[in-house]
Amino acid sequence: MINEINVGSKWTFRAQLDAVVGQDVFNFTRRVGDRDLYGGLAGYEPELRGEVPKGTSAALFSIMENWIEQGSFVKVREVSASYNWARPNSKIKNIRFL
Repeated sequence: MINEINVGSKWTFRAQLDAVVGQDVFNFTRRVGDRDLYGGLAGYEPELRGEVPKGTSAALFSIMENWIEQGSFVKVREVSASYNWARPNSKIKNIRFL
């Protein structure tokens, strides 16, 4: 989606947004980070503190549903502000600065 707003005759502001709604994603980074062999992410901490039995992260590693997450997002792809500089009595009629 592209939005463009003109303020007066000289200024233009523009933004381009991208969005995805209703998709699921597989978070491989979290899957590897929560594993005891490679770990360091938050999912491995309870095992290190002794709050869950040793080997819990290894058992959870093979359950693929644990790593499926909601993947909807909105991101700003482009933002710009431009100024239109008019030069009367010149061979160049307009200069636009982005």
